[in-house]
Amino acid sequence: CKQCLIILLNIPEKNYSRDEVCKILNISKNTLWAKTKSGEIKATHIGRRVVYSESAIKDFRECR
Repeated sequence: CKQCLIILLNIPEKNYSRDEVCKILNISKNTLWAKTKSGEIKATHIGRRVVYSESAIKDFRECR
């Protein structure tokens, strides 16, 4: 799988901001917040920023 390859090759995964994820998934910020809070999509905190990894977005799309 792609995620396994990224880990094996130690290639950093791209992270997306909330605005970028909303555009990619065509959802509102409120919907993204609700899906994050419910655990449907995994977010990562980098300092005060909330970001979403490429694999988290892909996983969410597959389960949708």
